Amino acid sequence: MNWKQILYKGLPVFLIAAVVVIVAAIVSRPKPQPKVTDSEDTVLDFNKLDITKGELYDMMKKNYGLLVLMDKVDRDLLADYKDKVDTEALEDKISEDKAKGEEDFYQGMVYQGVISSKEDPDAEEKIKDFYILSFLQKAYAKELAENEIIDEESKTHAIKEAKDAYHEDLCIITLKYDSKNEADAIKDKLTQESNILQFFKDEYAKQHENDIDTDDETTVEEPPFITEPFNCEYDRVVYTNYSNTSAFRNFVFNDTISGESFGIGDYNRAPKYIPNDKTYYFVYKVSQPKYIENFRESEEFKQYILDKLVENKLTGTYISNEIKDLRDTINLKIYDTEIAKQYKANFDDKFKTDLKLLKIKNGEQILASYKIDGETKYVKADDLYNLMKTKYSIQLLLDKINNEALKSIKDIRLSKSEKDEFMSQIKDYKTKYLSQPSPYSWSDFIALQFGAFSEQQLADILAAPELIERYMFGYKDHKGVSVITEEEINEAYKEWFSIEASHILFTFDPEDEESKALALEKGKQVINGCTDNGEYRDGITEDTCYIFYDPEDPTNEELPFAGLDEIKASQYKSAFKALAKEYSQDPSAEKNSGELGYFGPGQMVEEFENAAKEIANRIEEGGVPFTLIPVESTIERPDGDTHGFHVIYVTGSKDKASIDEDEQATYEKYIADLDDVDVNINEEYTQSQITKFNAYKAFRETLEQSIKEEKQKPENENRILAELRDLKNIQFNDPEIQAIYENINTLQKAFDPEDEQ
Repeated sequence: MNWKQILYKGLPVFLIAAVVVIVAAIVSRPKPQPKVTDSEDTVLDFNKLDITKGELYDMMKKNYGLLVLMDKVDRDLLADYKDKVDTEALEDKISEDKAKGEEDFYQGMVYQGVISSKEDPDAEEKIKDFYILSFLQKAYAKELAENEIIDEESKTHAIKEAKDAYHEDLCIITLKYDSKNEADAIKDKLTQESNILQFFKDEYAKQHENDIDTDDETTVEEPPFITEPFNCEYDRVVYTNYSNTSAFRNFVFNDTISGESFGIGDYNRAPKYIPNDKTYYFVYKVSQPKYIENFRESEEFKQYILDKLVENKLTGTYISNEIKDLRDTINLKIYDTEIAKQYKANFDDKFKTDLKLLKIKNGEQILASYKIDGETKYVKADDLYNLMKTKYSIQLLLDKINNEALKSIKDIRLSKSEKDEFMSQIKDYKTKYLSQPSPYSWSDFIALQFGAFSEQQLADILAAPELIERYMFGYKDHKGVSVITEEEINEAYKEWFSIEASHILFTFDPEDEESKALALEKGKQVINGCTDNGEYRDGITEDTCYIFYDPEDPTNEELPFAGLDEIKASQYKSAFKALAKEYSQDPSAEKNSGELGYFGPGQMVEEFENAAKEIANRIEEGGVPFTLIPVESTIERPDGDTHGFHVIYVTGSKDKASIDEDEQATYEKYIADLDDVDVNINEEYTQSQITKFNAYKAFRETLEQSIKEEKQKPENENRILAELRDLKNIQFNDPEIQAIYENINTLQKAFDPEDEQ
């Protein structure tokens, strides 16, 4: 076959193959995505970090695009519900988040571009607007739920049944017992008591004697059909707060027990065992609210029942489903394939993801469109960019800026071999990742997991801790900005201690002198007891003795405690553990019996620390291992301060490695000789000296490491990096991003390590 024959026969095949290749190339070509205008404009140009507007948009879109788009869509959809938002619940949610740590809360708001600073005059309104979306969604779902219940009443009779099932609130005295023997003993006592109510009150007081008094008592919202506030000193029970299967609810709200009446002023004569609680109960029904006449026929009662039914219906799943259904009515279209696929995966598996690009008259590209009340609304790529940049631009760029600032310092840069090592680690990591099934590509994975948009950026992220450490603590010719000095090590050496202790805590209300005096008296009774030689001490009676325990017979807890100062030293530990478990108002005492383990400088409040050190010093001189007067302190916690008196029992202490003053010069020579290859350490120094000097050296290195870890805390590290960035005079071309960047820099630089001491 000559070349012409080959050509004639092969040409059609070739043409078909060429067409297939061309079509495949066209089909597989990445689909154009909506772009921001001026996408090639530079947002930040710092050293080798050159970020364009388009690149920043892509970074933010990959991580936050869908989240921000749906935030905007839902706010538009629910705009008419702003007046129906439960503002009290909104404010409570903000207050709850603030209570976890107010400074951290406001810092978070600054980082997300919500406010410029805590002093922002419009801070509270901006924060409310930031939080409001979930409350708009709930307001919408609540209206739907209410309408559904009303519309279905004729079929389901839900309101009527709930009205019929309603039980009036009760104030009860609840006594709980773990064993049948205990419960039967109470049953026997009840048959002999003439004043049953007083007996219940006394038993209740004993069972709650060691409760920690907090100011956040739950306030019950009074139903509108109660004529006056219902004051309950004991346990207020609300029928609707319990599930239909609650055995306790059915017991308490029962009108008869074993055929006998069980109304106000009544109690169960025999213990009631509740299997789910594994507890035996006695309940005395003290009182109930006063209701308006024929309240069950009132409109207020009907609305109250309706509100309760709605509340039960408003689960997170119900709200999510209703919002999803609402979105289905707006003909939502998303022209960005990446965001559309995310929407499909998260919200609607039938969502169409392959739409042609859409432009409007001025050439700006549309990211999404939807209809509300017949009006088509458009979200441009520029709209999404502007919404994202206030919250997320600096979050995504700050680490990259830090890395570039650090890499600009010549003396701390990574060597070529170090860079190669990081890239080798990434290569191995990539191979392992790709060998396993995953919903994400490698590039998507490192973007979502690390915020890296290339392997080089990932290498920079992995190398950052090493560069920060070199910058802070010195490397080669670079003198670190946080170099640990000998003075700091010597100061830490001087302050060091390690003490093992246990404590018993009695809390009090600082506004209530009587509460404070009672807590102090309980602490004194742990130490000095209620009795001397078997007789009550002066000023103490049977009624004012609060601590009961007999170390000779720990099973007998009804004897007034004689005090730690009177019992045998061999019984200190067992007695203290038993007393802590029984009486301490530290919530963890029931499990750890008051044992705190070893602690060092700064781990306890100052008053506690000083007292523990004083006791440890006193033990060395033959003194008692516990406080003679309870120690008062205030413990600051995110959920509020705890004021109390501690009885402290020191059970051990560790000595620090040391050398004598006359050995100092020899030790310094020893340290120098360790680095001198010409010196034979074993010939120059005795084994005793080597052992002692090595122990002292290791101890000081431990102190140095603890100082280093303190300096490496995120707040301090952020401050140092913010100061470095200031030195580099970093400027964004976008004034809004620049303002957020400066706010964050100001916030980070304001951290003062001295305030943490």
